[in-house]
Amino acid sequence: MENNKPFLIPAVNLGELNFRLEKLNKRAKKLGLPEVTTRVLGVKVEVSKATGYERRYFEIEVNGVAPKLPDWEFMGTIQHTDQGNILNTVPNREIPETYRIAERTCDHCQKIRNRKDTYIVRHVSGEFKQVGHNCVRDFLGHVNPKHLAKMMEYISLFEASQGEDEDFCGGRSGRWLDYTVDYVALCAEVIKRDGWVSRTASQAYAAKANGIGLPTTSDIAWAYLHPHPEMYRTKDLLKATEESYQLAKEAIEFVASMETKSQYEANLQIAARNEMMEYRNKGLVASMIVFYRKDLAKRTERANKMSELKNSKHVGEIKKRMDFVVVVDGEHTFESQFGSVTLYRMRDMEGNVLTWWTSAGSLEVGKKYAMVGTVKKHDVYKEINQTVLTRCKVEQEITASEVA
Repeated sequence: MENNKPFLIPAVNLGELNFRLEKLNKRAKKLGLPEVTTRVLGVKVEVSKATGYERRYFEIEVNGVAPKLPDWEFMGTIQHTDQGNILNTVPNREIPETYRIAERTCDHCQKIRNRKDTYIVRHVSGEFKQVGHNCVRDFLGHVNPKHLAKMMEYISLFEASQGEDEDFCGGRSGRWLDYTVDYVALCAEVIKRDGWVSRTASQAYAAKANGIGLPTTSDIAWAYLHPHPEMYRTKDLLKATEESYQLAKEAIEFVASMETKSQYEANLQIAARNEMMEYRNKGLVASMIVFYRKDLAKRTERANKMSELKNSKHVGEIKKRMDFVVVVDGEHTFESQFGSVTLYRMRDMEGNVLTWWTSAGSLEVGKKYAMVGTVKKHDVYKEINQTVLTRCKVEQEITASEVA
């Protein structure tokens, strides 16, 4: 019966394990064989009794066997020399003498290489094949995926035996994996304490400070997720609060389902949809909190503005000409068969919404004007009362000094 006991893989090794299993699966797929599957069962934090240091591990379930073409056996090696081939046969097996003059070819991949050795395998049907070093494992079996996982466990034990002084934040960090939500929550905690520092901001600071940059939010958060022994000695530790976890979950959920408008947003969305994140993407993932807060602020501002606009009332009498003092909120130009026409969206000093369609206007968004116009009609758009003006004449722009 297959042993399905989970493996306890240190976070620093999880990416390396996945990388090697992916290589096995590529081979299995090419050979038309079942692929190896893995499942993350959870995260476990172990505390050293001697030092109090914490280590993060992932419980991983590995299912599947090493890729291997069935019913082939190893017969021996052909050692290719300038004077001829030396046949080294497995005991009680025999290699046909025809291989005495065989070229350095591979019947499996058909690639031409200057091989020193090739290998002979035989199928139960009696068929022989001459294969190269890179292909012989297809016939004899690649590394057992469970052995790979066990090796990753042993590596962590070896590191632990070195006295807790190894640099666990470096080494194989290029393929380091961890839970996205745990990292984002720590980013939220770091931002709450120190503010947001991007890689760009750090480099800009370094340019003005003799090459010494500011520590980035992404680097600090990752260090707190995987503390170095020195951080324990100085008690420089940080844990994410429930509030930060809630913010992280909201940010991930929002980004995972948003409508993207740029390559950055598309990359961020893919990262948010992955339960596990790679070390190399920590800068991208760290920006998720800032992105979410900015978008939330924009949505809140729009909602507040819409709430204010719903208090808008119709002004003036239809067909009557009157004076207005307005602030321009927006403009949009349309092309038609008669040329360009611009729609100005404005508010008077009481917050009432006014609109003006014109082909000759030159108002600027955000500025305040005194103008004369005729009330064309009282309209309702998206539940907001608005007064439509026509034949407007701008008397003057009102500056801040004039208001004072």
